Amino acid sequence: MAVKIKDKAKVNEGHVSRFNYTRKDSVGTIEELIEELNIECPKINGERIQMDSLAGAISFIERTTGHRIGDQYEKLPIATIKLIKLLYVENERSGMHLFRLLSSPGELSKPTMEFSTGTTISRDISTASLVDSIASTLSLEIPEDKLELFRKLIGDDAQKSSSEKLLRHIERANDVIWRVFTDRIVDDDLGMADAYRALSRYMDSHHVRGVPGAVTPLNEAVFVHIETLALQHFILHHKEHLERIRIEGKIGSITSDLFRFCETLAVQSGVPEVDPFDGIYSVKNFHHVVLAYPSEFTSLVKAATGLDTRKKRLFENTVRARAILVSHAYRSFDEADPEAPVISLIDIVAALCSFRVQQEIKTQYSPYWHGQKSQGADPQRLFDKGLRVRDPHQHQGVFQIYYYRFLEYREEFSGTSSSHNAWMAFQLSRLDAYLRIVRLNGIIRIFAASSAFDYLCMEKAMEIAMNYPGNHQ
Repeated sequence: MAVKIKDKAKVNEGHVSRFNYTRKDSVGTIEELIEELNIECPKINGERIQMDSLAGAISFIERTTGHRIGDQYEKLPIATIKLIKLLYVENERSGMHLFRLLSSPGELSKPTMEFSTGTTISRDISTASLVDSIASTLSLEIPEDKLELFRKLIGDDAQKSSSEKLLRHIERANDVIWRVFTDRIVDDDLGMADAYRALSRYMDSHHVRGVPGAVTPLNEAVFVHIETLALQHFILHHKEHLERIRIEGKIGSITSDLFRFCETLAVQSGVPEVDPFDGIYSVKNFHHVVLAYPSEFTSLVKAATGLDTRKKRLFENTVRARAILVSHAYRSFDEADPEAPVISLIDIVAALCSFRVQQEIKTQYSPYWHGQKSQGADPQRLFDKGLRVRDPHQHQGVFQIYYYRFLEYREEFSGTSSSHNAWMAFQLSRLDAYLRIVRLNGIIRIFAASSAFDYLCMEKAMEIAMNYPGNHQ
């Protein structure tokens, strides 16, 4: 039921709004809130706002925090009353079924890695703005020292949402563990796979703990929930999505073909022969080698996928491959400079294979988030839309179809598919643990639990690496 928000001065000359984010009272009751709402936010049809009118907001708070709110006459912290008012008013104003939108993924709507807040850059700008506005308002009554602790955990990149920053925090910690293993376990793909599997088992059995006795105010708990909601959606959808998009069938070996191609490059260019695994190309210039040797790249793609590729399609896929290689350079080398020579021939072929195989098997994927209109189900069409200069948006699920297949081809070409599969399982275990952590819904709890978990993971990784048999020879 829609409400009409009137100018307070015109509604009641003697009324002073009490439950807003400028007042500093200590306690209040829902009954007092109801009286204020009937003055400030009367229903269009004239019906009186009652306790039942607030049931959606209260139920959402109780589901999210695990804390039961009493009757309308119970004295409650003023921050809780303001929280109920904020959620009720925004739900009525927006007409977006707000409580379904903000509910935990899988509770009232299905998980989706496309869930948008802030700079996850959905085309559903109004929804993103609403979610951001609610979180920003709630932050006004969270102590600055707590907010600073939250920022310390997630980082201070103003261009990214809290969920994006938390995901990057997890990825950076994963990279450190990768370095711990690779420093000790050299040229042993199965050894690396065993190490990742052992660490995954440890993480899966880890019981996440917050700070004993720490009490989180309800407004803070809802703030943390909203700030991490996109990450919760991402984690739950990501695991299922990766299983769907795995490459089926055998990947052809191209090692001997690649080395012969390197010999050709050396002869024709008059420079020393390069290794196909060496990063000698950049995101900016890799396409030159494809355009110069289309027949060779077509043959390599066919050897890997079994599929012929017309020259025109090869060149189109080369344009598409740039987005994959940009991400690879950043995620694998923390390199954002498009002129940095970090791209190998293996990388180029793997990216081309990823696009070519999708054109044959036509895996469908329809981006979804609650309340959004259908975006279609053709990943290539959606991916190509994301290449537009003026609207460079890529849906997470669409991008992952190509990126994770790129990784599968790359690791198979490199002979490291066993450790790659174990690495992927390790990352999923880390994400599952962080899902348990963020659902503690308290800044101090999350900070303590994540710090302890990251430390224990690192400690266990070092123990596994030190106990690797090769270290005792």
